[in-house]
Amino acid sequence: MAKKNSEKFPLHSLPDVDFIDLDTEPMDRLYDSPPSEQDNIPEDEIFEEQSQTFEEETWEDETDPYEEAEEITSDHDSRNTFDAQAPEQSTHRFFKRKKNRKDSVEEPSFEENEPEENELEESDPQEPSPKENDFQEESFQETFQEESFPEDSNTPDASEKFEEDDSWNPQDETDSSEDDPQDPWGGEDWSLDPDLEEEEQQEESSGVKAALFRNKWHILFAAAVIAIICLVGYRILNYGVLKNLDDYDGSTGDEVFDAPFSLEAAGGTRTEDPDGVTTIVFFGNAPFADDRDSADSLANLIGASTKATIYNVSVSGSYLAADGATLSSSIAPLDAFNFYWLTTAFCLRNNDYIYQDIFQTLGDNLPPDGMEAYNTLLSIDFSTVDVIAIMYDGADYLAGHNMYSDDNDTDIQQFTGNLEAGIELIKQTYPDIRIIVMSPTYAYAVDEDGNYVSSDQYRYGNQDVLSTYVIKEYESCYRQYVTFIDNLYGTVTEDNASDYLTDNIHLNLEGRKKVAERFIYYLNYYNK
Repeated sequence: MAKKNSEKFPLHSLPDVDFIDLDTEPMDRLYDSPPSEQDNIPEDEIFEEQSQTFEEETWEDETDPYEEAEEITSDHDSRNTFDAQAPEQSTHRFFKRKKNRKDSVEEPSFEENEPEENELEESDPQEPSPKENDFQEESFQETFQEESFPEDSNTPDASEKFEEDDSWNPQDETDSSEDDPQDPWGGEDWSLDPDLEEEEQQEESSGVKAALFRNKWHILFAAAVIAIICLVGYRILNYGVLKNLDDYDGSTGDEVFDAPFSLEAAGGTRTEDPDGVTTIVFFGNAPFADDRDSADSLANLIGASTKATIYNVSVSGSYLAADGATLSSSIAPLDAFNFYWLTTAFCLRNNDYIYQDIFQTLGDNLPPDGMEAYNTLLSIDFSTVDVIAIMYDGADYLAGHNMYSDDNDTDIQQFTGNLEAGIELIKQTYPDIRIIVMSPTYAYAVDEDGNYVSSDQYRYGNQDVLSTYVIKEYESCYRQYVTFIDNLYGTVTEDNASDYLTDNIHLNLEGRKKVAERFIYYLNYYNK
């Protein structure tokens, strides 16, 4: 039975097909060549034609099919061994075998078993002659070469391509990452070295930190520049004319709100004293009124040191802020001795009858130096006056008087408003008189038990502390371009008040001398 099958389908009747080792030859290279005309024939017709041919062919030499299979197998093994040793030649030879494989479908390669011409002509009358086969083979080879490798100077043929690429190995292309979906990198380790990865992370982190550090220092530098600009601007706006600190005398505080202004800055035009004598008029309360007839009074100490002509029109127990909006003997008669109403007495000189009525109304309540101060004020020829000095102590603070008004800078019922209203009236009437304002010295507040407490912490009524009164007074003087002397932080301060006060507010002799020293310094400030 086996023999019958072998006779019907003899092994040597199969086409000349070389075995291809799929381990060394990639599958995708089997179909690199362009399809031939025979590839376009349907598979059913090819199978039918081959089956009819195999049944009709007879072979002269009946060779044992098993021996022939062994020869073919040994020949195939030898070719595989040679291909493994020389992949370039094997690949080049592959293209030739592929071409022969195409031709072998039409003409078997075993010449010794070739059937007789008569039989072939009878079995296939349409089969072309040998000459036609040769012609078809030559045309096929030319077509194969033209379609596979077009003539182009930049495109080498297959043999040259494989000869130039010595590093190519067919095994490399068979090892594809698609075989193992869990290993997309083809078995190679493409991960970063742990040490290198850690070093890159450290460099990236250090770069971010460095950028943040630079940005932080930029912000700090910008903040410092802004702070310096604000400080300089504040000093310029609030300190007026700059002075040489080496020549500064008598100041004891770190933050001193002194603001010297010349007469010209305030709008005056006189450059020198016409009579050669300095004349000073003192307005205020206790600092100038205490011991007014004594040589140790503040006004007399200043006069003795400067050789100036002095007029003391201060009134003890008076205030800077007025209780009433108008001068009246029936509402607030003591307002007649505050700063603004006294300036109207010598600048306007139109309210003498009111003062006389007030004196009668007050009677025994009239301040002891009130009548004297008023009469002295009317006797002065202010055309010869050089300086008006103004100093009210912390009595307004202790009484809880109103401090200032944002709506009206010259409200006479305010501590600062009364001062500014009087200064404006003097400047309008006597523009060539220089005005010097001295702030209150330090004064202790007195609590409900009669104990001395800090005036920087204790408040009366709904007003602020003593230092706020002084700061607001400084601002008023700055607006009016008149000299301001800060006694609260520059003369008698909270630190040395016990050495210069007799009680919580009044100056002793040493305190007066200290205040006089500071006043004389700024009196002569522009005469150096």
